[in-house]
Amino acid sequence: MGFITKYNRFISVNMLEEGSEKPLQIFRFFATSATSRKLANYNLVFRPHPGGFRIFYSETPIIPVSERIRLTFGISVNSGELNNKFDLSNSDGEETAELEPGLCFDNLAADGSVITNTPASIAAESDGTNEFVTAADTRRLYGKTFRILHKPGQELPAGYILKHQYNPALELTVPVEPADTGTVITTINPINSDDYLKESGPYLLEKTDSEEIRRLYLHNELWQKSASGVIDLYWETSQNTVDAETGQIYHITFKPK
Repeated sequence: MGFITKYNRFISVNMLEEGSEKPLQIFRFFATSATSRKLANYNLVFRPHPGGFRIFYSETPIIPVSERIRLTFGISVNSGELNNKFDLSNSDGEETAELEPGLCFDNLAADGSVITNTPASIAAESDGTNEFVTAADTRRLYGKTFRILHKPGQELPAGYILKHQYNPALELTVPVEPADTGTVITTINPINSDDYLKESGPYLLEKTDSEEIRRLYLHNELWQKSASGVIDLYWETSQNTVDAETGQIYHITFKPK
């Protein structure tokens, strides 16, 4: 007698254009290595499709999520096509592609709680309501150790502060060492440092003597694979707490120029 494994919808993510219910098929998605292992540990199945992806959970048996987990998915997209078609400029009119070229999304509300209303928008400025992707949804994607170059004649800051967006315990201050001539290279979060920040994720980079803030996402694998962006999905309750018919649905909606 055969054994049948039943899978139910858990989480769906759809990239949409304003006014259309059809997914934008310019996007491709992949699970990171760590996320692939986590999916297997919870009997979850990842199914990408052009313009989105779905995650299914096994009902027989179910291995319930009982603590907060994070599932990370890389995004591949032609950034030129994306910026030509959609309004991803900063408030000063500069193209986002010049400053923060990576798209970065997560399903956390402003207070850090997981957004569980469905369907829900997870654009940065929506907090679950139906809003569009803006420059606030962009970050520069680096490996966990990266360098900042200052050309000769550029004004040097005294140093940089790197801190995790959601975990205030993860913070690092790096001084900038002036040079008499040539380019000044400052290594941020060197791996051989006692204060090395091992956790991947969203970070903020500040100058110690300025209010200027840069939004970063640090992840070695995504950087090595030249990902165009990332989606972090957090979850902390059993999979069968989602709607039995549809699962948890997240929309990311782009507004044409």
